[in-house]
Amino acid sequence: MQINPKEKGSRALRGKMSSENYNYLHHYTEDTDMDDLYEMYEQQGIFPVNYKLIKLLFLIHNYNPATCSMDRQYYIDNFNELLKEMCEDCEGDIRLRNKINKMGLDFFNIVDNIPFGLDITQDDMVTLWSGRKPDEIKIPDGGEPFQLPTFISTTSNPNVAFEFAAPHDDGEYPIWKISIPNDKKHMFKGVLFSDEKIYIEKFDDDSRKLGELEVLLPPFTTFRLNSQSEVRDVVIPEKFISFMGRMVKISEEFTKKIRIYELEYIAYHPTPANIKDVQDALQPRHPVRAAAAAAAEEINHGTKRKRGGRKRTRRRKRTRRKKRMKGKKKRKLFNKKKRTVKKALRRK
Repeated sequence: MQINPKEKGSRALRGKMSSENYNYLHHYTEDTDMDDLYEMYEQQGIFPVNYKLIKLLFLIHNYNPATCSMDRQYYIDNFNELLKEMCEDCEGDIRLRNKINKMGLDFFNIVDNIPFGLDITQDDMVTLWSGRKPDEIKIPDGGEPFQLPTFISTTSNPNVAFEFAAPHDDGEYPIWKISIPNDKKHMFKGVLFSDEKIYIEKFDDDSRKLGELEVLLPPFTTFRLNSQSEVRDVVIPEKFISFMGRMVKISEEFTKKIRIYELEYIAYHPTPANIKDVQDALQPRHPVRAAAAAAAEEINHGTKRKRGGRKRTRRRKRTRRKKRMKGKKKRKLFNKKKRTVKKALRRK
């Protein structure tokens, strides 16, 4: 795929987005340890952008059994485990959760406001690849259109996608091959995180020597499964890293069984209700009210459900009403006595 040379500096997918917003979004690609994130939060007072937490936030709040591979509680547990990695007290820290929610909401709002349009190639069709994990998103059966419940990262380099895929129980690595037809480019919305010039679509080492374009796709992006999945055997070469001036082998050459799902990009069209749901779900709340709401939810939906709650509420209302009535009667009686004393004083 030949990249248009005039589209330099990632402008093609950023439109009029400010450099400040772009730099903010770019932190999504960083894989910072959780304990380091907490130190940064304590020093800066704001929570840094983190792709693990953002993905889980949206999987939890946009949970859909048709597109989410696991139960909602699975994602909630994973989210709480990440908080525990940050610090022992983080899981129950309402203020920290508010900061994380604000981070996710700000990130979504910036992406949602990016202008539509894709003009980075001279080809009729753009192809993006994404290595998937079996516990994140699934493709619904029947070939019906489906929406992403969360953000996903895609790449122009298929070999990069192969490296990020995780195997199913049967040993197959799921890969999404996303095709964006020429007539859909004006409806495309995504964030380009790289500025490489070309890549070659090959299943060999040649594409590794070239760079990649990483494109972030937002929730509510709609796809359709075009055809039956295809299985290929792909050789992943051995890996080396530079350590103290010498090359160290970190993995041997092995073969992956890749299952490729060919998807067609349809559109990005969240409804106003979708946007409002995200904003309501991630809107930071007052710590005391948030704690009270969480306790009420635990009582109403958990194992600690109390009986006779309505009766108690009615009794409390009656008691408060009686106290108010007694107060009114006392004030009336006092005022009456006061008027009587004043009249007596006037007569004298």
